[in-house]
Amino acid sequence: IKGVKMKTMSELALEMIKPLTDFPEEIKIKEKTEERTILLTIDANQADVGKIIGKNGQNINALRTLLKAIAAKNYSKSLIMGVVEDYIQ
Repeated sequence: IKGVKMKTMSELALEMIKPLTDFPEEIKIKEKTEERTILLTIDANQADVGKIIGKNGQNINALRTLLKAIAAKNYSKSLIMGVVEDYIQ
């Protein structure tokens, strides 16, 4: 659509992850774009990591599936995503 700015992958991921957490203001997502890959690293409060991952990894796998499809369609790139616990209290 003309004149509409597309969101970055990290912005999309943040919008999807925030509702799952108790400390959404502490979520930080680093995005590194390479020639054929987008790498997202999610840094979250230790209390929220389990919620982001979900039972048997269901939440994180669903997020990966959606974001991989968006990355492939809109950016012609593959996506790698990981979650890191924030140990700073």
